[in-house]
Amino acid sequence: MIQKPNSLQLMEEFHQLQKDIADIQNDLAEMENQINTKLSIINMYHAIAQNNAIQVKNGSRKKDSIYFSLDAENKIVGGQYDIYGQTIHSPFKAIPEQMFNFITENGPLYKDCASVYFLTGNTEWDKENSYRYDYCDILKHEADTSKKDVYQNFSSGNIVLRVRLNHTNFYGNTSCNMIEFCPYFPGTFDIQQIDIYSVTQYLAEGEEMDIVDVNNGSVSLSGEDNEPFMKNVGACRIMLPDTYQIYQVDFSVNIHANESTYPFGLRHLYFYNAKTDKINDYIIVKIEEDTYIDSIGELINIGTPSEERTNQKADLYGIEYYMTYDNGFLQNKITPSSAQKHYGLSRNLKTIYAKIPLFDCLTHIDFKDIVLR
Repeated sequence: MIQKPNSLQLMEEFHQLQKDIADIQNDLAEMENQINTKLSIINMYHAIAQNNAIQVKNGSRKKDSIYFSLDAENKIVGGQYDIYGQTIHSPFKAIPEQMFNFITENGPLYKDCASVYFLTGNTEWDKENSYRYDYCDILKHEADTSKKDVYQNFSSGNIVLRVRLNHTNFYGNTSCNMIEFCPYFPGTFDIQQIDIYSVTQYLAEGEEMDIVDVNNGSVSLSGEDNEPFMKNVGACRIMLPDTYQIYQVDFSVNIHANESTYPFGLRHLYFYNAKTDKINDYIIVKIEEDTYIDSIGELINIGTPSEERTNQKADLYGIEYYMTYDNGFLQNKITPSSAQKHYGLSRNLKTIYAKIPLFDCLTHIDFKDIVLR
């Protein structure tokens, strides 16, 4: 005989069914919210990309320049390096430690030990209204299945992105010497300044720190003459001047307006403790011309994500030029010409080679004063 459920069992099943329906509705609402966020990102991306394409079309690229993110396949013929976004740098000697993620055999695991804030306008530090838990998703690894999009349209172009460590719930090492940026809309914002507050300063002053104390292991990174520290930020990595024990980092961001709105979002923001060999690692690039090269000048322009160094002497950075590169060997070193003395090549060559040490995260290099025959 089939036993029929009593009224109490039916009510329990009914309540469970109601709960299941509510859970499904919540999941669908969350999915709809994520889809709408992604559509907003896509629509804004296309609008910005179209505007950037017009600017590129109207602009012109410098002759005898190499942009490492674009030209690596055709121009780099030797050396060891890593490329990420706009930057090339000395390769990691091991998988770098991530401050906020464990990298395991089963995939990344977010440590859930930080708070992320967006501070807007010139108002005082408002801890409650500038924080949302899902802002922390910018710190999660891209392969983390729980990661969600962090994207906002701000009414003002000046914001501060604050990342603060939860020192009572932290696992691992707070050491950091490299930061990786991956924005949704490359080139749409500048970083005016980066203020890094150390664990030592926090222990000395508490949470109400407002001035970077370099004597307590903190640092402030800014441009010269009130210029932004980083302009038109895209996907890139920056090497910090030293290794810091981080408690809090403030990124002062200036968002470029797009039709009266200020869109801002990051796919991720990673804090690395990376091991590289900036002294010994280098790349070899080829410099090609349509006709024979007579000489190459001693001056270069070289760029990092935070700086454009113009009219620099190549030998100050250990950059050397050679006539030939064969089977991994550079031969016949070239002496670059200067304003005082001209050094012509002894052979008819349309291609020469430059050995460039990877002393920093580099974006591009311009070879100046290449004279053709």
